[in-house]
Amino acid sequence: MNTASQTGTKVATSSVVVAVVVAAAGLGLIGMAAGLLPGITQVGTPNLRASIKADKQSIQANGDFLTYIMTIANTGTVKTSEITALQHFAADTLSFVSAKTTGTPGGFSCSVETGASDISCSGGALKAGESASISLTMKLLKNANACGSSGSAMSLLTIDPKNVIAEQDETDNAAKLSIAVPGICPAVSSLPNLTVTNLAVASSNGLITATLGNTGAADVTVPVGVYLYVDGVKSMTYTSTTFADQNFLKAGGTSPSSMRTIDTNTVKGVKLCVDALEAVVESDETDNCQELTLGSSSANAAGTTAGTDLTVTKSGSVSSVKQGDLASYTILVSNVGTVDAANVGLTDVYTDPFAYASATGDKGFVCASATKTVVCKGGMIGAGKTATITVKLTTGTTGLACDTTKVVTDVATVDPLNKIVETNEDNNLATADTILTNPCSGSSVTTTTSGGSVTTGGGTTATTTGGGSVPNR
Repeated sequence: MNTASQTGTKVATSSVVVAVVVAAAGLGLIGMAAGLLPGITQVGTPNLRASIKADKQSIQANGDFLTYIMTIANTGTVKTSEITALQHFAADTLSFVSAKTTGTPGGFSCSVETGASDISCSGGALKAGESASISLTMKLLKNANACGSSGSAMSLLTIDPKNVIAEQDETDNAAKLSIAVPGICPAVSSLPNLTVTNLAVASSNGLITATLGNTGAADVTVPVGVYLYVDGVKSMTYTSTTFADQNFLKAGGTSPSSMRTIDTNTVKGVKLCVDALEAVVESDETDNCQELTLGSSSANAAGTTAGTDLTVTKSGSVSSVKQGDLASYTILVSNVGTVDAANVGLTDVYTDPFAYASATGDKGFVCASATKTVVCKGGMIGAGKTATITVKLTTGTTGLACDTTKVVTDVATVDPLNKIVETNEDNNLATADTILTNPCSGSSVTTTTSGGSVTTGGGTTATTTGGGSVPNR
């Protein structure tokens, strides 16, 4: 009995001596010794590190799928268990489909409640140096972005969100990734395209003739307005139903047309426009008019064509605005021509989540609100003069998920109904982009790449790691 007792004491002592020697040698084998010998406690700490990437840069059509790949690594010196990971996503844009663990199994089990914006994965365990990857399949629920504008779907991965695991480094537990959601535009190939070509004035009798055509891939199914301007004054108004030949309404069709006679000795210019009221959505909106200058008397001393030339420029008070704040735009309408312009109109089209707040203008402009459009009328802009219009829009207090952004494009058009004959019709439109943001109150999460540079928005699929700092709770 005494011998047995002494032997047992020796083994225990030897175990302690071995553990101390190993620790002193710095060989990092404490975990192994503790697993083999009773009474030994692990020395060291785990360190959890987050990274996230996606299988595509952008997603557009409702119902399309997107896969996030979350990687959870333990870069510490000892094993840790009961790991929880929380994936926050934009629930108004994406919906959860499924979760699958790939690579080294970590024991994670993922779930999400219906309508929730957080996917919770729990029960994970990782040894030192191990990592686990979780593939999350998402579906685009709704693309609310208009043609020409783009939003984003933000995803935020946080490991140990309640900070219950003591780690070597608490600053690399979060990673964030933004996927672009561009607005959907009509397919150009399926639209009509109305044109005016071969505008001419007969020298013998002053008869105005032209060819109306549809070079698009679809028929026109609504009434079309055709306007004739003589020396800048609208002299005749037609609709497609008044033409005996209506072949120009069919895709690929043309209709030679005669308008009216003019006195070629006194008239300086004529202009003919089809779809003058912009009733038809076309693949090309720039070829609806053709203009003809008669004689050399239409050129001024500087050698340029005399007439009106309206231009528009637009700028925002700031390039980005927080959700709930007011966005302000300044629109400058200039007449760089040699002839005064009267009854000038302007439209300013904006998209959700912007809403009308106010609009004011000078030089006779009176502004009001229509559906997602500011309409200004009555402008009187002399040659070489400029009018200023100020538009203010509210951003609302809801609509964007936490830590997401959305690019909102605002489009201003002067003379949108093309009522004024101009020497240049290609400078009547201006756009301004505003970045709408919704930073979370009290959040200190930031994202960097593994090299330490800041990663921001825009749909990159590069893995972001070590960027998020999660405050202790």
